[in-house]
Amino acid sequence: MAERERNVEMARAGLEAFNRGDSEAVTAILHPEIETHVSPRMMNAGTRHGIEGFRKSVEGWGDAWENLHFEILELEAVDERHVLATVHQTAVGRESGVPVEMDAVLLFEVDDARARRFHVHPDRESALAAI
Repeated sequence: MAERERNVEMARAGLEAFNRGDSEAVTAILHPEIETHVSPRMMNAGTRHGIEGFRKSVEGWGDAWENLHFEILELEAVDERHVLATVHQTAVGRESGVPVEMDAVLLFEVDDARARRFHVHPDRESALAAI
């Protein structure tokens, strides 16, 4: 399997594990020094470092939303190290009970077969600009 295909499969496996609630499988694809970044144009924006930083980002989403799910619309290996995942997110407001939907583009930068960077962007253009 070529490097690009392995990277795409790593991103797919991570998103599928997230949707199943399998935090061990998600953590297994993360580089110990992962950088997690959510665009300032999105809710819960900011940059965090390390696996604990990734967990804090995910916990922030969990504080706001129930039943958060990423439907993969497209996975694209941009180059040997970067994968873009276009996703449709669905969730329910934890306190309001209001269902929400939005599209986002997730940027994975792969190093040693694990995600070293995980960025959440509102569109493909801003995700590509972050490479």
